[in-house]
Amino acid sequence: REQKEKREERFMEVKRTNQGKIQSLQRQQEAHQRVGDENFDTSHEEYNIYNLKAALRIAKTLNSIRLIYPLLIRMLTHSSKLDTELKIGKISFGEKKQWMLGDHVFDIVTSKNVATIKCYMALVLKSLLQEDEVEDILTGDFDLKWECLISRIIRKERVSMNTPELLKLDENRMSEAMKHDKAILERIEGGQLSGMDISSFQKAVNNLMKKLEFVLGSRFKGCRLEVYGSCLSDLAIGKASDVDVSLYIPKLQQVKENFEEGELSPSKYAGEVKKFIFLVQKRLCDFGNDFSQLVAVTRARVPVIKGCYLNAQNPYTKDNSLAFDICFFNDIAIRNSTLLKEYTLVDPRAKDLMLIVKKWAKDHKISSAADDRLSSYAWVILVIFYLQQLGMLPNLQCTGLMKRANYGMDFNDKLNCINALNTAFVPWYQVQETKTWHSVKSLKNTPISVLLHGFFNYLLNDFPFGFYAVSIRHTNFRKVPKTAFDKCSLSFFCIEDPFETFESHCSHNLGNTVNLRGKELITDLLSKSVKNLESILVGKKESQLGYLWDPEMKKIKTKSTEKKAESEKKGRKARDLSKSSQKGHDKLTKGGSKPTVKKKSKHSWQDIKKQNTRSSLGRGKPVKPEKQRLENLI
Repeated sequence: REQKEKREERFMEVKRTNQGKIQSLQRQQEAHQRVGDENFDTSHEEYNIYNLKAALRIAKTLNSIRLIYPLLIRMLTHSSKLDTELKIGKISFGEKKQWMLGDHVFDIVTSKNVATIKCYMALVLKSLLQEDEVEDILTGDFDLKWECLISRIIRKERVSMNTPELLKLDENRMSEAMKHDKAILERIEGGQLSGMDISSFQKAVNNLMKKLEFVLGSRFKGCRLEVYGSCLSDLAIGKASDVDVSLYIPKLQQVKENFEEGELSPSKYAGEVKKFIFLVQKRLCDFGNDFSQLVAVTRARVPVIKGCYLNAQNPYTKDNSLAFDICFFNDIAIRNSTLLKEYTLVDPRAKDLMLIVKKWAKDHKISSAADDRLSSYAWVILVIFYLQQLGMLPNLQCTGLMKRANYGMDFNDKLNCINALNTAFVPWYQVQETKTWHSVKSLKNTPISVLLHGFFNYLLNDFPFGFYAVSIRHTNFRKVPKTAFDKCSLSFFCIEDPFETFESHCSHNLGNTVNLRGKELITDLLSKSVKNLESILVGKKESQLGYLWDPEMKKIKTKSTEKKAESEKKGRKARDLSKSSQKGHDKLTKGGSKPTVKKKSKHSWQDIKKQNTRSSLGRGKPVKPEKQRLENLI
């Protein structure tokens, strides 16, 4: 009875806290609606509260720089840092060593550690100062006091995000740029679906959806399946792209609601979700003639079941199969894909630029979040933000535009409120009908290749990524300081998700996936792409039509390529071992003798392993060591 009472008290406590969270989210959502309005007064108390968190983080960052900068710079640029005759106490200078000398502290460290400190200092300073100044500071040629550094930071922080500048070309170069546009789009569309291809691929997708609805619908009553991702947004590159499917199960939704109301503990909720995932996987495995390669990924941010439908009649695979990913609780992804689709309808050049940037990122292997790079979705968000700054795309999430377009933002509609997030946006056709937004007329005939050069140049030189976040939701009425996010890097882009914004209960920075190596690689590629593309468009460099970047790229190591190489290496070793074992078996069978294993009272684990490999040459199976036998018996 006591245990039952304690359990009930614990559940009631969880329920009260969760209900409190839900109420605070509702109040927060109402405040967001007022803040999102263009006519909202930015001097309002609530607006200042939203920026308080960001302002506190800026203060902490400046205080950290104030303390660390003068200490490290003095140590890195000290005149006696390479003094071989210097000796402090028992510590003396050695090979590949360097003194770190300050006013009150000292140490002797390796040259490798000094290089690492310099690298991180350069990353911080590059986001705040000009590149030539950074080199002078780190070499000791330019002494910048911390007071001057802080004043420069504050001055730069006030810089507004100006409209991106585009390359100016004469008529001849403009016509040449148009030819490049046509050629590169033909290259991309050659590997993309078009015309009859779309209908045949769509039939394969329909076949998959019908089969999944039949298989899962008969097991889980009331379940719903919806396609999202590149298949929905029409931004797929290549004919072998997989299909992303979102699965809704009423019973699982009920479990989620019980957890939100505090009736389920987190561990029990996680167990229930896993149970449903494996039930779906088992149901698909029952139809083994139709589905293969089924893998359940339960520990992902969004649980996934990966698989392949064998009878999809997909004309772009040898066995007519179609790969798919089934996700749970991913209604937000469907809404994201729909938003991207709406932006592609505004201007055909916007869609073309998105596809070209995705292709560029894919060719340079910087379009996978799993490899510590930016995801292809993040690259598309960057393109939309850039075109919004140019005036080529509107902000479809702006409440002012919704009102002018007579779009009723009803939060009782499930599409406008998913996971307690404001997911409302005005459809493009409604903006067209009401004629409430017009693009900049001067960009009407701008070639895509010029827009591409402007995109690379904007990210590399114009956008103040050291201070502000990329936000396609707030682009019209305010700048978002990147310190508004819990996790962000001073030396790289902070990219706000359109729905999981910094104000929401689950803010999502799409730039967090990039590691230090990825930052350096992306910055280097942007720099090279700007120079290469400018020389092609201006006429300084001759290039084959449609090849706006180097087609013969060096192989870049990523996590996926390293894993693939490792698995291939293991496969080669296994094949070599099987061949050697077969040769040994043939020799022994010809001689007519069989190997025997001598029993010894004391063995090391390594000796037993060697003995097993020797005996396996003759019998085909290794003799299990005593430790392994005991484990099997247990």
